[in-house]
Amino acid sequence: MSTVIKISKHNKCFWGTRTNRETWTNICDIGKIFNGRVLTLERYLFYERKYVNVLEQFFKLLKIERMRASSVEIHPYNNRIVIAEILSNGVLPLQTMNLKEWLSEGEEYPVSLVKLLFILVLREQCWAKFTDEAGNFIHIGYDFFFYLGSLNDRLSQLAIPKCLNYQFLDESPYAEE
Repeated sequence: MSTVIKISKHNKCFWGTRTNRETWTNICDIGKIFNGRVLTLERYLFYERKYVNVLEQFFKLLKIERMRASSVEIHPYNNRIVIAEILSNGVLPLQTMNLKEWLSEGEEYPVSLVKLLFILVLREQCWAKFTDEAGNFIHIGYDFFFYLGSLNDRLSQLAIPKCLNYQFLDESPYAEE
């Protein structure tokens, strides 16, 4: 049986309801007002970086080196995207990427690229699920949340920042049927 953790910036009281519309849910919300506050690029990137930090912990904790992409979707309006300073450590230089040529169903990627793809999914450029041979997985939701799963019980060792909410679940709603 796997351990699954849902991680989100959203208040847990509203998970699974339509009441949570007073909060931003994607990069397209930058510039809009939520609860009397304009969502700035800086605030968006603050949460995105927190998510990436948790993802990096997941990779390290479970010694994950590579993951396979499945259920790949390239959004039609994002055939070519420009990536600049997408990772805080500056791994990727400014470049243009054709996602249709680069992101493929069943392709295996090193975690450095899974991290980039995770960010691109958060930014609604594409969508995919990621798994490794040990049964660990990443499922990213469209409303700025994600699920991490593992066949062992070590996920409770993740240091989730206080600005994020989390909940342990029996399974991900994106699991294979």
